[in-house]
Amino acid sequence: MKKLFFTLLFIFTSFAASAGLIIDTDNDSFIDSSTTLEWIDFGVNNGQSFSYISSQLSIGGDYEGWRLPTIDEVYVM
Repeated sequence: MKKLFFTLLFIFTSFAASAGLIIDTDNDSFIDSSTTLEWIDFGVNNGQSFSYISSQLSIGGDYEGWRLPTIDEVYVM
């Protein structure tokens, strides 16, 4: 009975998921059409620490004009 419950729960929650179109850009980024958020391409900052990236978000930094996502934005993506 427990297994049936979790199977049905999984099926019903799967229907609630939605996917948006991912649009590639010429800016080393992509845009999630469902949220309109622009995300930096994976791999652009490989090998860099969170602290380094955070320090480079300000004016003159490697990632000037970008920001880190909120926890909610990460879960939506």
